Amino acid sequence: MPVVNSSRILIFVLGLAYTLGVEANPPEHRWQKSNSFLLHTITRYALIDYSKGLLEEVPQLSSENKDLLISESSNAAVAIILYEFASGSGPSTRYFYDSQPFVNTIKFGPAMQWVMQQYVGRGCKPIENLRYQFSPLLTPFKPNTWGFSVREHYRTLSKENLSQFVLGSFNAEIMNSGDSVYVHLWNRTSKKSLFLGFGKRIQRPLPFGTISQHIYLVYSKEEALRVALKSN
Repeated sequence: MPVVNSSRILIFVLGLAYTLGVEANPPEHRWQKSNSFLLHTITRYALIDYSKGLLEEVPQLSSENKDLLISESSNAAVAIILYEFASGSGPSTRYFYDSQPFVNTIKFGPAMQWVMQQYVGRGCKPIENLRYQFSPLLTPFKPNTWGFSVREHYRTLSKENLSQFVLGSFNAEIMNSGDSVYVHLWNRTSKKSLFLGFGKRIQRPLPFGTISQHIYLVYSKEEALRVALKSN
């Protein structure tokens, strides 16, 4: 089974178990608190173990080495993001740029195909704030997000786009300048987003402390049209 499949399926199952069992307005019983702690611990170690499988030395990396590896490898960037999220280490905000491999895999992946379709469908006019909802919403419950989420998960799994899985849901701003299309994506990876909207966001340096991510992409107008129109 490809790594993207096993990792995301594990996280999704853990999250679903959390949402449907442990934190859904639980009565104050000690065993349920223990279950919550156990689930957090299992999830944390699963993410750390997976990140080390992608990049064995990730716990020992300096900030400078992390920045260098992010500029060189998409898998290294994924490993660093997951490790920092699960361990509570690293900066609370990270920035990623068009020339980096991690961004490049997102740039031509299924999520950006949908974003570019919205852009082209609106006459290639600037868009101030467009929401891409990768994961379904349980709190508040929005059934209309589930069909879209299942489709996008399937499309991303079929492309084995690990960067897109790590990014998840995001907001997008699109601007035109001459023959170029500038896109800014931003999101927050948090305990709440990991568990499909349940639980509360917590601050770093606690494990699962919220990380903000900003991603900057540049397309030519011809490139943007090609991404929007490419077949699945």
